[in-house]
Amino acid sequence: GDKQSFSANLLKMWNSETSDVKIDVLVDFNGYLNSDDDFVLKECFITSLQSNAPEKLFVFKDKKDLAHTSYVQRQRIKEYVKKYGIDLKAGWYQVKKQKALLKKHAKCFKTIWVRDEDKRDVFRSVVGKKVDIKCLSDLGYDGGTRVEDERCGYHGKSEDTECARDEAVKMKSWLIPKLETIKLKVDDDNDVLENLDKLNRNLTDLPYM
Repeated sequence: GDKQSFSANLLKMWNSETSDVKIDVLVDFNGYLNSDDDFVLKECFITSLQSNAPEKLFVFKDKKDLAHTSYVQRQRIKEYVKKYGIDLKAGWYQVKKQKALLKKHAKCFKTIWVRDEDKRDVFRSVVGKKVDIKCLSDLGYDGGTRVEDERCGYHGKSEDTECARDEAVKMKSWLIPKLETIKLKVDDDNDVLENLDKLNRNLTDLPYM
């Protein structure tokens, strides 16, 4: 059916080698509080950690009439637009469908990396608690990595955009070598343990032990 073909296309998009293997991705986003416990993602960027990685940018348009919202909500949205430069009605995905859409994408992911615990908690509220979400901050990321400007082009004249794509590219350029370093250390530790195990077996085989 349509749902099966949609899921198959998602898997094909996120997997360059096989269509049934979940992958690790990095996600960054920005948005605003719709209510005290409902965070709306306005811009969300997802990139695979694989080589030649596919990536996906979501910009969600919010059609709500600000005149019919509370003062607090209007202020939150106005502050968001002022900071990020993305108009409320800009985008091509509906805000009301974002949870269902991102949950479908999340089914393709083994691990989702985000910047810190705040981002983790917000994204978990969108895609659900069953998804494995890890934080770069736990590995020591402080946001200081600089790369060429990778802004997505949706931010208008805002000076301090904190574009999700720009931030994700910075984090990815930091995360991949960090994970390689960790993997090498684990491999080295395993080699040491394996050598110790061989040494112990050799000592045990000696006739006078």
